[in-house]
Amino acid sequence: MMNAAVRVVAEYGMGGFTTKKWAAEAGVAEGSLYYHFKSKNDLLDQTFLFINREIGAAIGLNTDEKKSLGSVEEVVDVYWRRFYHYLIAHPDRTKYFLRFRTSTNYREEIRDTLAETYSGILDTMRDVTLKNGYRKDIDWVFFWGYVFDATISLAYRVSTGSMSSPENSEEMFLRLLMEGMVTTLKKV
Repeated sequence: MMNAAVRVVAEYGMGGFTTKKWAAEAGVAEGSLYYHFKSKNDLLDQTFLFINREIGAAIGLNTDEKKSLGSVEEVVDVYWRRFYHYLIAHPDRTKYFLRFRTSTNYREEIRDTLAETYSGILDTMRDVTLKNGYRKDIDWVFFWGYVFDATISLAYRVSTGSMSSPENSEEMFLRLLMEGMVTTLKKV
């Protein structure tokens, strides 16, 4: 059911999502939506949260992997590549995620789930930056929010073919991210 919602939003956008299109895509009666979800918006919210959990699982690191990361650049490289590769491998989910995040459905209680999902990344970044003597006053939620949004936009453009020369996009984006990060995190 959620995969059908992903496909409908990927094709028609959030504004073009209807329960009729969803039911046709899912191969179920339109009324069955209300058996599983409180409303159309609940289906859309739960689908977003499902994708969010899926991304969190795809990019998460185990304890040994986290311990092996000695520099901020290594942390960003590992987490960012896992995130980007997930998005590129799942273009419909990427479209859904981007369209949901720029819609009125993206409310504070939904945003809060992102912070929970990615708190491990934020903790790892804090630990590594402190260990390496970088500034202590970095707002990691803001930093990752920016990286997150820019990465989703990049992956969307690559997966839809609207970006010229996508073959270099991964390395170029990561290089720019690292350069900006090093400037921001200058050692104290």
